[in-house]
Amino acid sequence: MSAQFRPVWLVTDPISGARGVLGFLVEDDGEVAFLPAPSTTWATPENEALAKLLTGLLQSGTTFNEPAIGLGPQVVFGEVAAVPRSAQGGCEWVASTILTQAA
Repeated sequence: MSAQFRPVWLVTDPISGARGVLGFLVEDDGEVAFLPAPSTTWATPENEALAKLLTGLLQSGTTFNEPAIGLGPQVVFGEVAAVPRSAQGGCEWVASTILTQAA
């Protein structure tokens, strides 16, 4: 198995660099999935609404290497990391290890 994952950030203030994690993209044997973060506290209702919209777009399909133009400039992909080879599945490992820690 060769799986990898990366965080997806919503930049809420480009001047200060404030951002929150929307979730994680996982690529597992060519299949790409978006796993939303269990909870992120957003500073404003507008950011909350934007996060929900973007999460829906990411779940409906995206590439692993770069954000689609429709996501806008405020969505930034983080660094790629490998899922351990001993893991049974990339999505399952990210959900049980990374997302559990973020909750």
